[in-house]
Amino acid sequence: MEAELLSFINCLKKYKLSEVSPESLEDAWYCVLHSKPAKRTQKRTFQCSFNIHPIGKAFVHLRNASPPHVKSAISAALKYTKQWWSKSTDTYLFPAFAITVFLYGIPDNGFKPIPDTLPEHVMKVYHEVYNWEGPDIFTKYTVCSDQHTGLGASNGVGRKSPYGRPLFALWNSAVRPYVKGHETIFSDYIKFNIPDLPLEYVEKHTKSLVDFGNGDIDEKALWASTTDVLKNGLHLMTPPPCTHWVEKPPRAKYDDSVLHPHPKARYNFRHSALENGWPIDTMVSGIQKMIRRSKLKEALWITCRLLSFALFHVEANGMWSIHSGAQGKVTNLMNRLLIIKAEDCFPDACLFINVSKHIENARKVLLDLKDGQPKELYMERFEIITTYIVALVAVLVSAPKGRLVDTRPRMFDKYYKKAEGSLEIVSKKRKINK
Repeated sequence: MEAELLSFINCLKKYKLSEVSPESLEDAWYCVLHSKPAKRTQKRTFQCSFNIHPIGKAFVHLRNASPPHVKSAISAALKYTKQWWSKSTDTYLFPAFAITVFLYGIPDNGFKPIPDTLPEHVMKVYHEVYNWEGPDIFTKYTVCSDQHTGLGASNGVGRKSPYGRPLFALWNSAVRPYVKGHETIFSDYIKFNIPDLPLEYVEKHTKSLVDFGNGDIDEKALWASTTDVLKNGLHLMTPPPCTHWVEKPPRAKYDDSVLHPHPKARYNFRHSALENGWPIDTMVSGIQKMIRRSKLKEALWITCRLLSFALFHVEANGMWSIHSGAQGKVTNLMNRLLIIKAEDCFPDACLFINVSKHIENARKVLLDLKDGQPKELYMERFEIITTYIVALVAVLVSAPKGRLVDTRPRMFDKYYKKAEGSLEIVSKKRKINK
């Protein structure tokens, strides 16, 4: 048995006897998580195959030591860890969620399953929200187009710009409503991401984040606080205002061979269903920001626009089947909702279980759309998917927020850095491992 795994098991036993602190158990967990690095690229470090990595066994021990209401949540986190291992930048998200919900999660609150909703009621909401022109440009550009989007990069606030990391820590990570008693999450997050920011500005902006989380100030006031920190705390110029942003036309052409029941909907891999719609990456970023800030109407608008991709189909002999590229957009939405629950909502085992069940049910119906079928059956299945996802988004919007899961790995990133330092960079032409 690997030394790191054995150390974690012993630490877990001591924790159950109240002989070690939660931080000591976390330290042992992250030591296991980063104990078998396999390769390093310019962007990140990859661990070895999940089948031989000791984190799988650590999950089992953690689950067995958990109270009943947490066991199922850790089992779900284990399943998603297996599925996403080394496939995305969220490789470590669900292991981080598992240890955090075990140590700091909301106690069994008797959370009831997400309520059943009649499809006809949900579809009424779908059509009403879908036909709305959408959020204003401040929301589209300043809130939703963060450093990971093409719009953000083309307008000077991309990941490689001096604004990328500071804006994410000061602005994009704002949550509402936040869980009281955990105010240090805000200040910790700022310190981790902007270590050279003077303490007075950390404290000042932490208060703004808390006030926003309480609903005492609005987004415009929080943005003013953000730009003040950028200008006076980091000596950066104020980012370009949303009224000065430029949006380029879609690169890819619209594919008119892909059909849609909406007369104005046209398929484009990079943009939403309606011509001149939002870029997809801004919408995916936007759904997380709207849920993160409890903006129900805006969250539902983006959700419905993304769900409308499920109606892009090809037709043969009068039978409909979903277009493969469009299916990927809806799958991406479902995966994003899982990330939001783990990353933005305060750890709640019961809610996580119900969210994962809802998404998996919707995913099964989405896969059914791949088979050729009559229009009536196709539309019936689309309504079922929409009912699952819209109800889920409404629950997530109202859930208490707190980026506790996201701050924990940063507290123990010495193990990631150690793993990174043990490897040479793998290039496309030459692969080198120590």
